[in-house]
Amino acid sequence: MAPKAAPKSYVTAVSQNLPHQLSVHLGTEERTFVDEATFTTLMEEMEKRTLAADTKEVLPIQCAYTCWAGGQGLLGCLNQATADYISQTIAGIKIDGKSFKAWCRGEQGRLTRVTFYTPRS
Repeated sequence: MAPKAAPKSYVTAVSQNLPHQLSVHLGTEERTFVDEATFTTLMEEMEKRTLAADTKEVLPIQCAYTCWAGGQGLLGCLNQATADYISQTIAGIKIDGKSFKAWCRGEQGRLTRVTFYTPRS
């Protein structure tokens, strides 16, 4: 009998088809973990700013999901316009003096060299 496959989450299944997925972290130079409460506050502030936007055009917000997982916020943007709008909005928000950045796929933060040693077996 074949081993049973692990169940897929909605985020895992959909993210494979979303090239515009954003990953939200603390800081603007490197990807620092963001806790769930701060991410929730950030999303609430983004929603307030979006609803208060004085625009005659329809805002291009189309997301399949927003969630927090593993120390980061994930936003499944359905198009580039949504990703651009959310990235710009998040860049302008500070919570308790902290800045945030919505990272696109393949975008790198500041690189840090890490060296570790493994024990001989």
